[in-house]
Amino acid sequence: MREHSIDGIIYSPLTVRPSDAAALEVKFPLVVLGEPIPDAPVPFIAMSNADALRDATTHLLDAGRRSIAFIGSDPAGPVRTAQERLRGYREALDDHGVPFAPERVVPTALWHRAEGAAAARQLLEAGVPVDGIVCCNDALALGAMSALQLAGRTVPDDVAVVGFDDIEESAYSTPALTTVSADFDRTAATAVGVLVAQLEEGAPATPGVLRSRHALVVRASSATRSGREARGGPATGLPSVLGWCLRPRPAPQVGHAVPGSARRWGAR
Repeated sequence: MREHSIDGIIYSPLTVRPSDAAALEVKFPLVVLGEPIPDAPVPFIAMSNADALRDATTHLLDAGRRSIAFIGSDPAGPVRTAQERLRGYREALDDHGVPFAPERVVPTALWHRAEGAAAARQLLEAGVPVDGIVCCNDALALGAMSALQLAGRTVPDDVAVVGFDDIEESAYSTPALTTVSADFDRTAATAVGVLVAQLEEGAPATPGVLRSRHALVVRASSATRSGREARGGPATGLPSVLGWCLRPRPAPQVGHAVPGSARRWGAR
């Protein structure tokens, strides 16, 4: 670490499993982005994926949709982010007294447009009644919308669609895609703040979880059946995440690890 002039690491893995906890016990400042694991020895910064998908599903339920499908997660899958989003979907259904229907959950191996389109076609070909779809990310949602339209279904009149991530393309699709937006800039600033605090104090940060915020960006893909225009455009006025005050000082050298590097740079 020191020989490469790196003082600390912000680690952003695809997923972290409970079995990885020992690999996070390192002798240098470390902050992890993503779904936390129990008894982790380092601080995690994470949006609540369950809360975000609960909000997205509730948005459709409040608009009168009752046959809502979920694309992108397998209940037995290894990626905890996907599992948490599926949990939020199920909680929203339960909150509104809508029975969970396993046939409306379509797992996908990847979160790409092609998989989203294939999942939507699978629902249609199986004859599963669907009037709304929530997806684990925007790429899946864009693919699903394309397949629905090619099959003669109108979005949102026949099927409303909601994505996740608020990628740039989501504001310019036809129709514009309703999506969940995470405040990545503030999340990154919080991660740097936690890391800098460790460096300044010369002590590890207290293990725990800092929750970042999210916002539902409502666009035309989930407009109500009455035809009332949905709000459009990029997200504005995002709630602030739990932040840290950074005092001016010479900037330490902070490395951004690629997946697997925490294990490689474990304590010696």
